[in-house]
Amino acid sequence: MSPDNVSVVQPAAEGSRRSEVVARSTLTVLVTAMGLQMVRVFIPTLLFYQGEVADTSTIMLGVIGLTVFVLGGLAGPVARLLGLAGGLLVTGGGVALLRAAEQLSQSPPVDLVLSAAGSVAFFLFVPLAIAAARSAARDGAESAPRPALAILLGVALDTALHIAVQTYDLSWQAELPALLVVLVLVAAALLALGLAYRGLAARQAQRLDVAWRRAWPLLAFGPWLVLQLLIFQNVARAAAVTGWSLPAAGLLVTVANAVGLLVAARLRLAHPLTSNWLPAIAGLALVVLLLFTAATGPVAAVVILLGQPLAALLFMIAVAATVAEPPLLPDTLRRTTIAFVVGQILLAALLFTYMASFDLALGVSPTVIPAAAALLVGLAAVLASAPEHLRQARLGYPALAALSAALFLAPAALWLLWDAPPDVTGTRLPATVQVMSFNLHNGFNTSGRLDLEALAAVIEESDADVVVLQEVSRGWVHAGAVDMLSWLAHRLEMHAAAGPTSPDNQWGNAILSRYPLDVLQRADLPPAGMPLNRGYIMAEVDLGDTPLRVIATHLHHITEEGEIREEQVPFLISAWGQAPRTVIAGDLNAHPGTPEMDMLDAAGLLDAGLFGPSPGFTSPADAPRQRIDYIWVTPDLVPVDLDVIPTTASDHLPIVAELQPE
Repeated sequence: MSPDNVSVVQPAAEGSRRSEVVARSTLTVLVTAMGLQMVRVFIPTLLFYQGEVADTSTIMLGVIGLTVFVLGGLAGPVARLLGLAGGLLVTGGGVALLRAAEQLSQSPPVDLVLSAAGSVAFFLFVPLAIAAARSAARDGAESAPRPALAILLGVALDTALHIAVQTYDLSWQAELPALLVVLVLVAAALLALGLAYRGLAARQAQRLDVAWRRAWPLLAFGPWLVLQLLIFQNVARAAAVTGWSLPAAGLLVTVANAVGLLVAARLRLAHPLTSNWLPAIAGLALVVLLLFTAATGPVAAVVILLGQPLAALLFMIAVAATVAEPPLLPDTLRRTTIAFVVGQILLAALLFTYMASFDLALGVSPTVIPAAAALLVGLAAVLASAPEHLRQARLGYPALAALSAALFLAPAALWLLWDAPPDVTGTRLPATVQVMSFNLHNGFNTSGRLDLEALAAVIEESDADVVVLQEVSRGWVHAGAVDMLSWLAHRLEMHAAAGPTSPDNQWGNAILSRYPLDVLQRADLPPAGMPLNRGYIMAEVDLGDTPLRVIATHLHHITEEGEIREEQVPFLISAWGQAPRTVIAGDLNAHPGTPEMDMLDAAGLLDAGLFGPSPGFTSPADAPRQRIDYIWVTPDLVPVDLDVIPTTASDHLPIVAELQPE
């Protein structure tokens, strides 16, 4: 071959390799975004459909969840059977096609199967994408930090979409716009997949593994994903713990993501001292920050704003070590997949402990789980620390800055569309007031599917002025990571007041009102030390000259443990303090005539349920056989009527009392 020919062929080959890298990076971004969406469907559907509707044991649920999380360990056999190009084709294409199919499904059992398969495909894709990056890095077309940056961008893209839909994921929405957005993502992913596959197949990309010391940092992926799901990408949680509006919380998370991307992309560890100590210092700082996950207000905002850049930095260090650190060894990816599976086992263990801590007395607060995950990510980054593998990524600063800036479109648009509730303050007490009590079951209907629109429709059709809510989730990953209160308040154009009772401030009671609310008190109910606290929120509804006092509560749920409710009710009576025009409402988990209900009667309150249809059963919604939801009122609020509304939007039936003030 003549020198002239070489000068023509080499640039073309280099251009082809770079095109493959761009296509594969784009594919990683899109597969990560869609993969996270599948994970957020799989976890709650496993619990609310398979666990509650199908009545599967907790042990079996754990087995199913662990199996889905660790099947990424089959990446090595997949690559050996199909090659790297074929493995990426099957897993990346699988995520895209399964995501499209899941969007079309409205059936919880089908959702469970599709989201489980999509999650498995995503977890298989990650180690294969890293292996493909190693192959390109050996040829000089890839830089070590690029795969980590692509995953970070994918996470940020998913969060931007999550913000745009007010945290109510596209997967749960049956409307045409949601389907169109998903189809655009799928089409873009399939296009990028075709280009990446062609490049990988053309150069016959080899499976390349690394030594154990450089494989182990990949275990960071699982604990790092825990941090993203529970804290840093959890916009609903950000709104709940800061007390900010949903658009403001979205802006906070977006700023943290943009800073994290820029920090991770521009890092150079040229000096051995910096290389050796920076991962340890960053990891320690992240652990210390996450010891404050129970904090609220400005401190909670600082944790997110500083924590995500630290987490992004540590993740980039860990993943980059597994891409370009010599020697690269032709292998079956055994070391890579074993390290990845260890991380996935940690992911399952951390998430299970977090979720179970709300139901079981494990002796572990859910607020310590993020710090434990941060410690594991930091240790993985320390294992990875070496200056050689952290050269600057081949993603230009202007390009990355432009991508980071694009993330702000979602919170900006949400901010512009976020209208305050209409001002309907009365000049005098209305002739009658409609008060509803509704246990929302974390937004899941009796079929085990998240359906906030159905809940909103029930409330809207009831024409309630004040709505007392229980089981309101604001960011729980095992309940879809949605901010139920913000979404419902915006959808119904009502004022909202949150009364969290969980240790992480993401679950509890709430009040919605057509009229302005003034929160007077939030407090826990005894006994202390329960896995999931019970409490109440007391607020005044501004009806003009004479306010209405509303106490929303949810008592202990185990029927046979009435003595705990007997301990809780006196606290409600004390909070009431004989104030006039007061409503105490909620899921009281007690039958009429029990000692705890007799306490309310003896205190001088009226059971509005006695003015409605008998027997007034409210639970379970699909076959009511017990009355455990109540609206108690002071004698100066005369119950004119009480309706029990038939619906399967929740596992409880809502009750609506029409009250006539004297």
